[in-house]
Amino acid sequence: MFGGFNIFIIYGDLMVFFSNERVELWEYDEGGDILNFYGEPIIQYTHVGTFTVDFQPLSQKDVMNDYGKTLEDTYKMYLDLSVPITNTMILRLEGKPDTYSIIGTPIFNNHNVVPHIKVIVQKQRQPTKLE
Repeated sequence: MFGGFNIFIIYGDLMVFFSNERVELWEYDEGGDILNFYGEPIIQYTHVGTFTVDFQPLSQKDVMNDYGKTLEDTYKMYLDLSVPITNTMILRLEGKPDTYSIIGTPIFNNHNVVPHIKVIVQKQRQPTKLE
């Protein structure tokens, strides 16, 4: 314990892992039989739960190394292994209107000193209507 934060060495890099945000997870509800005025199905999302996560901005260097191009408003999240997350979920920081989509697939690291899930997310230009 150093200054109130847990510091661990993971893959040779210094990683400070602490929970600083609460994230709501929303899953697309495929069974929506509700139709709008035009007879089109209304897209609905089901709230899976709210979880405490470590939410950090992703550096442009990391983005260029991983994706070969610049991505704006990109973040990384570290979650507990017990969080039921999939790559199709929509995320929203508790108490904020912005929504985030997952880029790629969540990475499950259960062989490290600190077992966790690493997720790369990107802020959506138009927030998804969840409620």
